[in-house]
Amino acid sequence: MEFEFLKVDLGIVREHGADVALFYAYLKFVNKKIQKDDHGYFRLDANYIFRGLGWERGKFRHIRDLAVKANLIDYIGGSNQNEKPRYKII
Repeated sequence: MEFEFLKVDLGIVREHGADVALFYAYLKFVNKKIQKDDHGYFRLDANYIFRGLGWERGKFRHIRDLAVKANLIDYIGGSNQNEKPRYKII
């Protein structure tokens, strides 16, 4: 999915930083376009996310963990390399 504009919440920028706000806005965009399971989770490959946002893997993991700690998203890692991680907007 390509995107040109994302709606970034300035409150999240002030409280958690611009990168967390950008990551959250990206997941909200994807959340509208992708199929979710019965519990509201959607699967998305981490490689797709951090390459789409222009980040390195380490930065992506750090920002993702900050978003989880801020209770913006819920994250369940894949159990192996063939299972994509699951995300949920809280």
